[in-house]
Amino acid sequence: MTSLHDELEKKLQDPNATPMSLPLEFLKTITCDFSTESELGRGGYGVVYKGVLRSGKIIAVKKLFETLLKHEAFQNEISFLMGIKHQNVVQFVGYCAESKWEAIEQPSGSGRHILAEIQKRLLCFEYVSNKSLDRHIADRSLDLEWNIRYKIIIGICNGLYFLHEECRIIHLDLKPENILMDSNMNPKIADFGLSRLFREQQSKVFTDNRAGTRGYMAPEYINQGLITKKADIFSLGVIIIEIVTGRREYPNFQLDSPESTATSCQHFMEEVLGSWRYKFESRVKFISMEKYIQQVKECISIALKCVDPGMEKRPTVKDVIQVLNAVDKVEVSKELPSEMQCMDKSQVLDTNASNEHILHSITEDMSNIKTGDTVGEVKKSQDCLLPTPLWTSSTSSQTHQEAAKESSEPQQSSDKTSEIKKWHLRLKRRAVKTRAS
Repeated sequence: MTSLHDELEKKLQDPNATPMSLPLEFLKTITCDFSTESELGRGGYGVVYKGVLRSGKIIAVKKLFETLLKHEAFQNEISFLMGIKHQNVVQFVGYCAESKWEAIEQPSGSGRHILAEIQKRLLCFEYVSNKSLDRHIADRSLDLEWNIRYKIIIGICNGLYFLHEECRIIHLDLKPENILMDSNMNPKIADFGLSRLFREQQSKVFTDNRAGTRGYMAPEYINQGLITKKADIFSLGVIIIEIVTGRREYPNFQLDSPESTATSCQHFMEEVLGSWRYKFESRVKFISMEKYIQQVKECISIALKCVDPGMEKRPTVKDVIQVLNAVDKVEVSKELPSEMQCMDKSQVLDTNASNEHILHSITEDMSNIKTGDTVGEVKKSQDCLLPTPLWTSSTSSQTHQEAAKESSEPQQSSDKTSEIKKWHLRLKRRAVKTRAS
């Protein structure tokens, strides 16, 4: 058993290994016999345990409830997962399907026993350390900044595109609880227990088994049992709204009154934009605020299209990705170079009179520089140093660098470069004189 155990551990260390059959005894060993201390979470279909290998690597072991086992569904899920490999889809590493006969006492209390076949069905996945998305997007979770939320939306869309276009898989249970977050806040779509695999050229199917999660299920799926890619798009729209607002609520679509629906959606959009604009202005130190506002606007706009009751009006996931990619390429006009525009001026002004004087001097000198003289040229000079804010942190510095990178442009002329260098040299001298006084 030791040699077999070592061989299995070696295979599980290989990220490119094909998902394999894993013995029940091996899974018992790495989960401490499925102890409560190893439990990571539980859902409607089973319990997930942490499996720790001797090397220290962790895998997630999902033990399905015996009362809910359906051999066909289990087999289908394995067949779906075997061929999936994408950074935004949880990686399947193995499975266990074992049965044994046990003598079970009859419930009548007669003392008689009968032989029954006990099935054990388990699925094993890569361990995703940062829990599920629903833990991060509640309205009270103010630590999750917009750029992270936007990154999550893009990642979910990329994963869903892979499932729809490359694998022909309809997920049917897409929700924040089924999206796992890794240590870098990258989303990974998980839980394919309700998924359907479409054949080539197949675009729809009807079912009597309308399982799923209310609130994320498309109306045509609930009412008619109709399954298409647009069922997942409806779920995606609800998730995007939840990521942006922290809540699942969105305007009701009144089919008999398009004008009323349009008005409700407009009010909803204004409320969301107002909320995020306030957050950007009051909390964020270095940002490209107008670009972020445009991203919020497009996310809400596309999400409202996704949750339209008319499935034909919903976009495809490819459409969603194209819209979001287009937003990233839009250049936001700036009246000042990004060091001045992205800085939280209120905090600079509150430091001391010396810094107030420096900021005033900066503003005067900035008025002599044209809008076209951008930070890209400034960054190339070793002497280009602004007064260091007192609130600097690794997070804000990183975001500032990203904002500066976004706003950089190619060098226009040697004259402009020289002018900016002179401006920064004057700025340094003033800062030195101020500190000396």
